[in-house]
Amino acid sequence: MRGLWVRRNESIFEDIFKSPSQVISIAQNDLKEYKQALQMNKVALRNNEEGESRTLRWEKPRTGSVKANWDAAVDKKQRRVGLGVLIRDEDGKPLVAVEGQKDNVDHPVVAEAQALWKAMVICRDLRLEKVIFEGDAQVIVKAVNNASEDFSVYGSLTEGIKHLLKGRTNWTVQYTHRSNNAAAHTLAKESLHSQTELVWIEDIPDSIQRIVKRECHCIE
Repeated sequence: MRGLWVRRNESIFEDIFKSPSQVISIAQNDLKEYKQALQMNKVALRNNEEGESRTLRWEKPRTGSVKANWDAAVDKKQRRVGLGVLIRDEDGKPLVAVEGQKDNVDHPVVAEAQALWKAMVICRDLRLEKVIFEGDAQVIVKAVNNASEDFSVYGSLTEGIKHLLKGRTNWTVQYTHRSNNAAAHTLAKESLHSQTELVWIEDIPDSIQRIVKRECHCIE
């Protein structure tokens, strides 16, 4: 179509006439160049993703701090949410793992907010003073770190989280890529198959232990 349009304009405004075969040849060349550009873009994107996956990794918290990774899994059909929390020390050693559930919830962002709330309540009850709360729900992380009042559908949850953060200057909430949140995500998915909250102190499930070992190996 572009070739026909150019041919028309050249014929009208520049008194240049191209035969149909010339137009077809130009169109074929344009199509070839377009496909080559698409292929180059795909290769560049793949290389970028591979490079990103090599650099992304779970990071240990600062000395004297713990890191609480949190995540949620949603079963929309059952309107049920699984919550996962894993707390690790400065060496990456698991301290506490928790699987929890919430019924009558099918909104993913609300589920993520509830997972963060769960992580904070656990750390409060354990009297942990220096905590990095890390999750892959960027919307929630931004909302919690925003000083303005949240009027969204999950605003009551984020405002409650902000209230928990008040006065706890050594508690921070930060975002991480989902590939760095595998342990908490696995806990959240597995909790969908449980009927009650499960808590492990140091002796965590094998499925989580394998993830932790792999992540610790990556940061050694």
